Amino acid sequence: MSGWTNYHCHTSFVDPDVDREMTPAYYFGQLGERMRRAVVLNHGYNYYVMPSRPEWAADEVAGKIREAGNERLRAAMQAVRELNNPDIFVGIETDLSRDGQPLHDTRFTEEFDVILYGDHYLHWVAKMDSVKDRVRAWLDHVDAVLARPDLDVFAHPFRELRAISNDEVPTEAVEQVLRWADERRVGLELNSQDYVPEAATVRMLKFAADRGLPVVVGTDAHTRDRILAFEVAERRLELAGLTTADLFMPQVEDFMARKGRRSDPKSRPAPGRSGL
Repeated sequence: MSGWTNYHCHTSFVDPDVDREMTPAYYFGQLGERMRRAVVLNHGYNYYVMPSRPEWAADEVAGKIREAGNERLRAAMQAVRELNNPDIFVGIETDLSRDGQPLHDTRFTEEFDVILYGDHYLHWVAKMDSVKDRVRAWLDHVDAVLARPDLDVFAHPFRELRAISNDEVPTEAVEQVLRWADERRVGLELNSQDYVPEAATVRMLKFAADRGLPVVVGTDAHTRDRILAFEVAERRLELAGLTTADLFMPQVEDFMARKGRRSDPKSRPAPGRSGL
């Protein structure tokens, strides 16, 4: 495969923890042999000042907060579109609140090229006393995420599971998530960061290869030195005994990077065909 498509590229537009130089235009300058395409994005919650209660979009004050966030979101999307480059895509990495509402305005759904859902916003899970209860609550949350019709990619699978289970990463929880992903034919991210548990990721890759599930790669870059840091992803592919061809990654990337695919869910790529 000639260069990766990087599905997880953060910008500094609304996130103070991202290197300020990391703009859509900066990513344009990083395209080349190592990275041929980039999906630039921000956390959904970073566009908004999140109220403390889950019904954040329900009342007048929250509505004003939402509209201010929407203006920031429009501006961020425009910065990408103004590049007028077919290899730079508009994305978002968003979450669900406890009551199952996305932490961004879903009126933007069709304007995104790629939508990632993660599991950052789980304050209620972290407060639970036992690992068993936390894992059960996490599974309930992931079940809701994987059922989202607008989901393109489930970001950094099992990262939060590792945190709430004291680094144990229960095998049965990993297997359940993979079964759901298979049933719903959703995209999974091979995240190129060490904080995503290795054994669970290798199991995911083998499962995806067996079942023909779409897998994409993201470096989850928050700093400039991480933009082209695909080494962890490459090592985990090697540990799984797989190549990008085994996972149909070139075909999946061409498919996932094609705007408008949500209008035809039956066109998800299957083993042996490109999906184009």
